[in-house]
Amino acid sequence: MRSIEFVSKPYKIDFKLHDRVTFVSTDDSGAGKTFLFDKLQLIATESAFSFIKCLNFKTPDIQQAILMYADNQDVLVVIDNGDVVITPEIRNIIRKSSAQFLIFSREYFGLAFSRSSMSVLTIAKKVISLDYPLMRVG
Repeated sequence: MRSIEFVSKPYKIDFKLHDRVTFVSTDDSGAGKTFLFDKLQLIATESAFSFIKCLNFKTPDIQQAILMYADNQDVLVVIDNGDVVITPEIRNIIRKSSAQFLIFSREYFGLAFSRSSMSVLTIAKKVISLDYPLMRVG
């Protein structure tokens, strides 16, 4: 499990990742997924968060970029717009990878997951976090 916590005024970002692959989903546009991605991209430039590698549709050759980090279990690969950028080839790389992935997506697309892999972005009282509703079920 990995915890990420930092302040990006006026927000506090605080969440835990329970699995090697975590999906952040919501059907709603404007729910904050890209906002959180942008904040993670910004802090990834700081030495304390240099393990974070942010990729999206602007990343040239995203498949090659994912391959570059795939065997590094100390890396957190953050992918925005997963439903747009993740191809069958990239899914296969993620399945075989030892890196940790945080995937922002509107849909889940052929990767195995558990209850602790499925999260929903929540913003309450200027705190951005991930909620795991399926972990509370039975």
